[in-house]
Amino acid sequence: MTGLPCGKKAELSRKGYFSTKGIRYGRQLGRVVAMPYQEIVVDRLFSGDVQLTRALRPLVLATEQILELNENQRRRTIIRVDAGGGSLGDVNWLLERGYQIHMKDCSAARAEAWAATVAQWHDNPRHPDRQMGWAQPATTPDYVRPVRRLVIRWKKNNGQRAYAMLISTLEPRDVLTLLNATWSAHSTPRLFWAKLRHAIKTAHRISLK
Repeated sequence: MTGLPCGKKAELSRKGYFSTKGIRYGRQLGRVVAMPYQEIVVDRLFSGDVQLTRALRPLVLATEQILELNENQRRRTIIRVDAGGGSLGDVNWLLERGYQIHMKDCSAARAEAWAATVAQWHDNPRHPDRQMGWAQPATTPDYVRPVRRLVIRWKKNNGQRAYAMLISTLEPRDVLTLLNATWSAHSTPRLFWAKLRHAIKTAHRISLK
């Protein structure tokens, strides 16, 4: 979602939150991009008070119509979404439609709760103040299909810990394959986690933003 500030008399202009402009009148542009070749699949204009929590499903349905995605094709499509679309309801909706997902959970509180289940934390070589670890168990009844949870924690300037969580139906080695990253059984865990962290932002077929 990209905020487009405008006058309050413009079509679809509503007062809403715009990341760089704060609360003001404007519209929101929802865009779906097929990332490997940077093709814009869907552009849809929403009123200024609409965020990804309300726009995700219309954008995905429009994508299905334009690309004529059948059930088999949806199972081979990876949806990469930022935290704005990572609610429990939206994730389950995507899973029920058969998609593979690779996205952030929208709830920091849920990430903190799952952090308590991490058996082993690994330092992030690119960000020494950050650590990552797999939440356990790998499958839980809150989602309609099995997912993996990668919890990330770091210290804020005030000394308190912050948490975020990646939800994915992909196996780690599948992510590395999508990145064209080489891997062997002799590679160190440090290198593996560095590549996987990089995959959080880059391993996707279709991105909603």
